[in-house]
Amino acid sequence: MLMINTSVTLIVALLMLSACGAAPARLASHQPAEATDTLSARNAKTLGWLTVCGQPSEADLRTLAATGTACVINMRTADEMADVEFDEKAAVEALGMQYLHLPVSGVESLTDEFFAEAREGLRECSAEGVLMH
Repeated sequence: MLMINTSVTLIVALLMLSACGAAPARLASHQPAEATDTLSARNAKTLGWLTVCGQPSEADLRTLAATGTACVINMRTADEMADVEFDEKAAVEALGMQYLHLPVSGVESLTDEFFAEAREGLRECSAEGVLMH
């Protein structure tokens, strides 16, 4: 499990660096990520418009939608999602948010196409908020 959290952290850092040109001005100065206590998901952290966490619950998705999050980027593999007891894509879309599934199974998953799709998702939704897990 630690390997997955470390991978997600690394990927988010890389995505943030690659998306800097599209990031809102409020992220121009360095600020530390803050723990988010409004979500039940493990390791929830927020930095401006971006929230990163472990697997969100349906209640977490409702909370995020109510606070203006526009997009969910899911980086979990199909095997990891097999244990989730609800259809995340359907839940996200029913709440009016966009859903992007970019599974990361290892370093080989981190292709130019992966980063291009992730950057586009971040650019489209950064003004309103993104959940990445």
